[in-house]
Amino acid sequence: MRSLVETEGACALPGCTIKYESFTQVMWRAVQRGFVRHNDAIFLADGLRYGFKLGVDTTKMHGHRQFNNYKSAVEAAESVSKAVQERVDAHKTVDLGPSTSRLELAVRSLFTASCIFPMGAVGKSVEEYVNEKRPTDDHTRTGLNAATDMKGLRYGLNTYQEIAEGFKKFFFMRVSDVKGAFPILPLHPDLWPFFL
Repeated sequence: MRSLVETEGACALPGCTIKYESFTQVMWRAVQRGFVRHNDAIFLADGLRYGFKLGVDTTKMHGHRQFNNYKSAVEAAESVSKAVQERVDAHKTVDLGPSTSRLELAVRSLFTASCIFPMGAVGKSVEEYVNEKRPTDDHTRTGLNAATDMKGLRYGLNTYQEIAEGFKKFFFMRVSDVKGAFPILPLHPDLWPFFL
């Protein structure tokens, strides 16, 4: 998979639905017209080509850290397993198989540092899924968050204000969750060992 990123680009990874050529063509046109800043376009083009590093300085990640899942994930095993399986089926997560001492040894021999992060589970906020739980991951415990520099990555949205300006009398709007919106971005191969 690493060689696929090197030869064809991160958007060629299984599960990435972004069409690099189409996206960047439109993006550079938006830069020319003043809708997208040039530096932001360079950041996006690089991330889509080689994978996003998310501001993580991997040199700050040392050793191999492994955590057990939280009680909330264990208690919601059916919902968590279903959600993880959906990610595997969509090729957004790679199934490495059961966690055995042999697999752990293989990971330690392939990478100088790695993390098996702990998962939790929280209730879904959308009414139609009131009895389901959604998996969460804790990258604070693994040290990944501490190794992350958010400079240039922080953002603010004023979407509601922008939408409100377009409202007209007798019109309405409904907001819903965009399932899997964040995991659509491909990660840089250097980050893969910290998302186990």
